[in-house]
Amino acid sequence: MTDTEAAQTDVEISFASEVIRKATHMGSLIIPGSYYWFNLTRWEMLSFVIPAALFFLIVDTARLRRWPIWTVSAQKLFAPIIRKHELDGGFTGASYILSTFCLCVAF
Repeated sequence: MTDTEAAQTDVEISFASEVIRKATHMGSLIIPGSYYWFNLTRWEMLSFVIPAALFFLIVDTARLRRWPIWTVSAQKLFAPIIRKHELDGGFTGASYILSTFCLCVAF
């Protein structure tokens, strides 16, 4: 475990990080909203959300397996807004929501 991860597991996330986290959650409403408002076809929408889902699945897998892509770059961007229980294990909400949206659009 790196120093940043150790420090992150000892303390809850900061207020600023919590605001960013909530803004991200609210921003996820853009996904179904854009599908509706821009009248995108199923394939057009999937061409946006499948790469996003794959990206976050790779980031989460890298975090869980301590791959260099996480420890070198992604950790600096995502670790400040990941809660302790998410950092300790399991996928984050981004992976779940994007994967689920892919399935909803596909079906």
